[in-house]
Amino acid sequence: MFKRRKPHKYAVPAYYLDMETTGLNPANHSIITIQYQELERYTGEPTGSLRILKSWESSERDILETFSRDTGIGSPDKFGFIPVGYNLMFEHKFLYAKAKIDILDRPHVDLHHTAILMNGGEFRGSGLDRMTGKPHSGTPIPGWYSAKRYDCIIHYCGTGGEGVLRFLRVVAEAAACSPQGVCRPPCVMCLAPASMRKRHG
Repeated sequence: MFKRRKPHKYAVPAYYLDMETTGLNPANHSIITIQYQELERYTGEPTGSLRILKSWESSERDILETFSRDTGIGSPDKFGFIPVGYNLMFEHKFLYAKAKIDILDRPHVDLHHTAILMNGGEFRGSGLDRMTGKPHSGTPIPGWYSAKRYDCIIHYCGTGGEGVLRFLRVVAEAAACSPQGVCRPPCVMCLAPASMRKRHG
């Protein structure tokens, strides 16, 4: 039997992590925002406010330095900052290219892997917008940045975070208990929203 472990004061910290960029290639594009938020490890509930580091208020280099200093992600303690995100390879690619920060060489939780399984093993259609009903992907962000529509970017950062945390709570709750109240490891489709279970069932 698997039972949910109760949180205690020595639980290692997990953090929602995301970023927005001007494109997909770190060699040619820059980081616009880095956003992170401390989470309760076992439920996925936020325990702190969402912090958004904005390059237009300083520079890409400054927000990278602030992120590293604030989270301690560059320290030898790899359990001091556990990233939780959706397709963390994207964040890793930019963070490593820009500041040699390796977020995959440490404990991390990439929810995209679970989403792919919930999507019948298909990569196509497993984006956060498809899985959580988020209005759209981040495609408009480079245009907003060029037009200095920073309020739109900040709003998107908030809705993206809400989507990831909503998905995380679904997974955490399903992993904790069966409908009969007996804790067990759930099958993949037990984790899926009802609409998806109907589509695949």
